[in-house]
Amino acid sequence: MKITKITLENFKAFQKLEFCPNANFSVIIGENNIGKSTLFEAILLWEKCYDELITKDRSSFYNVSSSTYRYIPFQELHFLRVYKDTDLFYKSPHKNKITLELNLDGINYSLCFEISKPSSVNDAYLRFKPLFQSRFKEFASALKTKRIKLDDAIFVYQTKPISNISSREPFMNKGQILRKIATGSSHEILRNKIIQNNNKNIEDLESTLSSVLEKKVQFLPKNTAKRDSDEFIKLNVQLGDEKELDIHLQGSGFLQATEIFSTLDFVDSELSILLVDEPDSHVHSKLQKNLINEIRDISNSQTFVISHNDTFVSEIKDGELFLY
Repeated sequence: MKITKITLENFKAFQKLEFCPNANFSVIIGENNIGKSTLFEAILLWEKCYDELITKDRSSFYNVSSSTYRYIPFQELHFLRVYKDTDLFYKSPHKNKITLELNLDGINYSLCFEISKPSSVNDAYLRFKPLFQSRFKEFASALKTKRIKLDDAIFVYQTKPISNISSREPFMNKGQILRKIATGSSHEILRNKIIQNNNKNIEDLESTLSSVLEKKVQFLPKNTAKRDSDEFIKLNVQLGDEKELDIHLQGSGFLQATEIFSTLDFVDSELSILLVDEPDSHVHSKLQKNLINEIRDISNSQTFVISHNDTFVSEIKDGELFLY
């Protein structure tokens, strides 16, 4: 499954925007403050509406009539850069639409949410409802025939530049890790993501990072067998012939690349959307080509990259570059 078109209407800085991404890898380049990140926010808000519409049996959507809405508390929209709820709209009336056109097995499903704010109260909640509800039912039916639950079908993960991580990270189970990833706190469980991989996946991660950094990368767990007695994870890293150090003492470029690739092993969905915010911000210019090539080769995701760095242009293939 892939996104074939994203349409925004009256959303933040855009009166209307239609964007047809590359099926695998899209790089969006432009100056600051022109709306590149807005596209990411729209995808994340669409996913929030999608998740809230799924019924308890996980195989169908709630029926919403033309005069009724469902609700999202304003404080849950931590992924939106808005000061007040009116910031979510290009102009009055305070109602917008986000549509993702999804191609599943050669059939397009145009799934549109209408989102609005109540007129009687500010910054409390947003109302949303699906438009053309029959399309949602058709989509749910298609997934049911493939024995895929609606909440397992789509996974959106956004990675942002990180300069450091905590020196004390407690052991967590897989459910806790997935919850952290889903709520935008993936960098807080970097150690957990690494040590919970099996040996082959750790070796694959080491190989990928070695290609990006152009030096051998080794992860050296110190206390995984003591998770029942130790509270915090001890994980060292050795780069080339350098002295091994705890992972939180590594540079920001290493941490950002590790954050991106370690997360992907926990994604297993029909549509996995990877949103990469300025992957070049902490990576030396000579290594940016390596990073782009490794991200492009990710086989289980549709990747979107945003940057204001023109040096990316020389590394982009036909059909992958979008200038704003």
